[in-house]
Amino acid sequence: MIFTPHLVPQTRGLYASVYFKLRSAHSHAELNNLLRQRYEAEPFMRIVDPQLPATRMALHSNFCFLAAAAVKDTSYAAVFSAIDNLGKGAAGQAVQNMNLMFGFPETMGLC
Repeated sequence: MIFTPHLVPQTRGLYASVYFKLRSAHSHAELNNLLRQRYEAEPFMRIVDPQLPATRMALHSNFCFLAAAAVKDTSYAAVFSAIDNLGKGAAGQAVQNMNLMFGFPETMGLC
């Protein structure tokens, strides 16, 4: 697995790519369906297939945007993510965790 955070000259946002080898080949659609199944109950996760996530999608929010891509005819794949590093990456994540720790609704006070 290779994790690559991307730095660009912008005031907010974090984009990351994770590249990995699967046990067997999967299609682009299969990978994104797996992401949808895993995160369907998570209030701040959004699967954006068929496009790739962009940091502008997450601006001023507590959302994490994800998409997966398969390397055709191989068992290699990648997952791409975008968050607002001052929202989901900092204060928003802290509020979300505090809500869970104290038994409040996970989404309370967050957008």
